[in-house]
Amino acid sequence: MALAHKFIFWQNINSMHQSAFLDALSKEHEVVLVVTDTSSGREHMGWTDPVLERVRVLVFGQIDWKRFIDDNRGHDAWHVFAGLHAFPGVHAAFLYALHIGCRVGVYAEPLVIRGVAGLLKDLRGFSDGIRFREKIGFILCIGPEAKRQYLHWGFPPERLFSWAYVTEIESVPEPEPIHSDRVKAIFPASLIYRKGADILFRAVRQLKYADRFDLACYSVDPSSITSYQSKLMAEAAAGGIVRVHPFIDNRSLLQEMSTSDFMLLPSRFDGWGAVVNEALSVGTPVLVSEHCGASSVIRGNALLGRIIEALTPAGLATAMDAMIGKGKVGSDERLRIRAWTTTHLSGALLSAYFLRIVDAAGKGSRSVEPAPWEQTPQP
Repeated sequence: MALAHKFIFWQNINSMHQSAFLDALSKEHEVVLVVTDTSSGREHMGWTDPVLERVRVLVFGQIDWKRFIDDNRGHDAWHVFAGLHAFPGVHAAFLYALHIGCRVGVYAEPLVIRGVAGLLKDLRGFSDGIRFREKIGFILCIGPEAKRQYLHWGFPPERLFSWAYVTEIESVPEPEPIHSDRVKAIFPASLIYRKGADILFRAVRQLKYADRFDLACYSVDPSSITSYQSKLMAEAAAGGIVRVHPFIDNRSLLQEMSTSDFMLLPSRFDGWGAVVNEALSVGTPVLVSEHCGASSVIRGNALLGRIIEALTPAGLATAMDAMIGKGKVGSDERLRIRAWTTTHLSGALLSAYFLRIVDAAGKGSRSVEPAPWEQTPQP
């Protein structure tokens, strides 16, 4: 059992990607969530703010946050911050909590280190390593790239732990009967450069098995389509096998995923990519870029899908042909994927793992068994 019984999480929004973890953690411990924004900003993509019955949710701008930290500085409390510099209010609270000697943890996605801005971020990372490496009890690294960056900046390896976002659904949609031999894929991401939509549409033109393949993209907000997106949509329509749809609500998206034979996420950069969790939750294998944090779940596990090693149109086409060549996903395979997900990526498992990390940090020990998704040999 962890030494602490009060956990205060400081972040930008109440995120559906953390709700299962926070809900599980709050069953036996006091959990407070302090957000700087009351809206996810992604309502147009079908997101809704999760309801956390046992979690106390506070808005940063509506509280005296310094007094709140003063009142929660005891040995029974841990303050866990989203990144070191991700959000101004959160960063100010982080610095103050360290200043008055609170127990502090951090969870962090990797940074985009590219160009002059990337160089400045990298230099700041080294500075952070010097200033904070002995003051932060643990860092929860979302994806292997985040862990690599913090090691690079000089943070002690024994304080770095693999971390993930988890999403859970109340019930798995039952797939509707599909009377077609064509392999169906789904791309549930925005038509933006970061998500690799342009690579995907060029890859489709190079497919060997294009004659037995369909791709559905839930990727645009009809009220604000950019010129870049319009160009991509025209490119997609030209081939005849790609259909671009507006964003749909999460429940409907899960239904579409449950009838797809694989999910595509060829991101140039993605801190985690929670749609990977959602696809696996409904038994759909995943084809994901190695630049996506959630690829750490897929790597080495052929049941769950495969990783796009070469993120080029030709490399993606080769990976897609391999998935198409396997044919349609049967019910037995879906059940096996769902079973693996339940036993490796759940809020309860993440909560228990988090408590082991906190317990070890509180005792000055760094001996913690691997993350749930890393514990058993991959089949």
